[in-house]
Amino acid sequence: MQINSRVTKWGNSLGLRINQEIAENLSLNAGSEISLSLDKKKRVLTIKALKQSPAWPLTESELIEGLTPENAHSELLTNPLDSEI
Repeated sequence: MQINSRVTKWGNSLGLRINQEIAENLSLNAGSEISLSLDKKKRVLTIKALKQSPAWPLTESELIEGLTPENAHSELLTNPLDSEI
């Protein structure tokens, strides 16, 4: 797979956008840790995923774990407008 990209200036550094298709193939998300290695003779930069960050820090089941009608604070919710139903 070959995809062309552009190096851009980010503060005092240079940044390279990673296309979504490549990110998915490498299982990369925002915050994923990677290792870059350079072969100067071949002029090849290799990216290796070290540790993937989940797309969301918590799963849905973790978010609602321990939720009961007593601690859900449903009284703080507003009623939807007619246009929202």
